[in-house]
Amino acid sequence: MTAVRVAHVSSYRPDNANGVHRAVAALTQHLPAQGISTEVWHFTRHVTDPVEYQHGDLTVVQLPFLAFLHGTSAVWRIVRWAPPVTRAWVASARSRIDVFHFHSVFQPENLWLSRSARTYVITPHGGYSSHSLADRNRLGKVAMLQLFEARYVAGATLVHIVSENERNDVRRIAPSVPVACIPNGIDREMLAPLPFSPRGPFLYAGRIAVRQKGLDLLVASYARARRFAGPSMPDLILVGPDFRGGRAQLQHLATRLDVSDHVAFRAAGSRSQLRDYLAEASVFVHTSRWEGLPLSVLEAMASGRPVLVTNGTNLAGEVRRAGAGVAVETNVQSITQGLMDLAGSTESELRQMAGAGRDFALREYSWPTLAERFAEMYRRIA
Repeated sequence: MTAVRVAHVSSYRPDNANGVHRAVAALTQHLPAQGISTEVWHFTRHVTDPVEYQHGDLTVVQLPFLAFLHGTSAVWRIVRWAPPVTRAWVASARSRIDVFHFHSVFQPENLWLSRSARTYVITPHGGYSSHSLADRNRLGKVAMLQLFEARYVAGATLVHIVSENERNDVRRIAPSVPVACIPNGIDREMLAPLPFSPRGPFLYAGRIAVRQKGLDLLVASYARARRFAGPSMPDLILVGPDFRGGRAQLQHLATRLDVSDHVAFRAAGSRSQLRDYLAEASVFVHTSRWEGLPLSVLEAMASGRPVLVTNGTNLAGEVRRAGAGVAVETNVQSITQGLMDLAGSTESELRQMAGAGRDFALREYSWPTLAERFAEMYRRIA
């Protein structure tokens, strides 16, 4: 059988804390074992000529893509063009690709390349949710949808979603496009269980993106829970890269609520550092208002940590069914109660949640199993 040839169009940063980058890196590393010939096309303004290299069995190509206006929002990066050297490389290489797989939303390079792609898949990674579209540069996103993005989505062979909550988001944009749901998985280095720390701190790990991740709700809820529970409430540690001044905003909130001595911030480091933070923690918390599918929650469960999640994480139902922790509504009252319930749990109860979460995560979200489903998807549409 001839191998299906798939090009993933995305930034390739396997050591980055960004969930999309981690998902792309992990999936593309596992696909060759499923007989899928895989490469990543990474469009960037940081090279002037195509640069091709190997990462294990994976081919990665960095391609120049120039920007007249380069801001923090992808909406405004539409003012770009592919220089002649990129156009020439793509013209010679695209015939060897059976399926293009585009990641993220409002990426001008995806729009440009999709025009010449016979078969392509889009993974929005939660980017078409109503919360995401309304969060920042709302008018720009609406204009982009009407002018470019809706046609691009409607022309896809398939839209891949990571949770069923995304299905209606895609339907609003392109009602007739086929949709397939396959979740993200867990990186292999996160599969080993960690020794349990029943009285360790509560931990959040991810971007310090205050609104999306609900970190303002988390700090406010923690302050209330500490007032009620007193010293029995463990400290709270937030680990991750700053995002649009979120850390300073949360530090100010913690000071105002008189919990600054119990809320600590740590810079995002390597994946091994994240394991070190998890090893110290007793509970992992994730209070997003909206998400695609947060890998950090799955990795915490696989590492043997009870979790507290909101409905906005798209994992609340799974946590409830597995008995892996506490699932709460996305508001201060409900999060406060969840924090207090976990702080008041016995060591035996916490260990039971941890074991249930680990069993569930390894059964449902291991990358080798999920890569097999992706391989079947590519063969079906190629």
